[in-house]
Amino acid sequence: MIRRNTWITLAVFLVVLAFAVWWGRFRPEGAGSAEATPTQTALWEVAPDQIVGILVEDLTTGETVDLELEEDGSWVVRQPEEGSITQDRAQRALDWLAAPRPRTTIPDPADLLDFGLVEPLRRVTIRLRDGSTRVFEVGSETPTGTTQYVRLPGQSSVLVVSKYGLEDVLGLLTDVLPTPTPTATATAEATAPEAPQPAETSGPGPTSGAPGTPTP
Repeated sequence: MIRRNTWITLAVFLVVLAFAVWWGRFRPEGAGSAEATPTQTALWEVAPDQIVGILVEDLTTGETVDLELEEDGSWVVRQPEEGSITQDRAQRALDWLAAPRPRTTIPDPADLLDFGLVEPLRRVTIRLRDGSTRVFEVGSETPTGTTQYVRLPGQSSVLVVSKYGLEDVLGLLTDVLPTPTPTATATAEATAPEAPQPAETSGPGPTSGAPGTPTP
């Protein structure tokens, strides 16, 4: 009987220990500094074909990437002027921006400084066909390093989003490629000078006697 109770106690202890380890590793980001709640609602939801512009700003360095949708459905770089982007790379950012979905929400945090949002590091803006915009600010990474704090301007709540999805957008700051500089090409092939042609001259004829000299 004593042995059975010992095994039961040990099993309960292991369950509690396993839960404690799990909670320490996978608890919602922001827990401890403020009460975090799971979030399923997206920051916004728009049809991807309604997004006609993507602006990403690095507020610490002043770097800016501005993409615009052309009439033919291709994405071009408006800023920096010498930049270019592949269509697949632009589409990755577009897919996430159509419905950016946070993992958790930290309502009314005591101090935005803890989340890097007093002076945000980045700002993302999308432009829609109807002329409206959607904006969010980006703060620091969470302690786990897999998520990042963001906030909608004018709202007090802090949102926690997956860093991997967010990087598809923020990475545009480094993934925009410089436009290849056209190399100078010869407009005409150089031609070798023609070899001089021999002058057409008549060879000396048969020798004839000098004028007035009789022929033998």
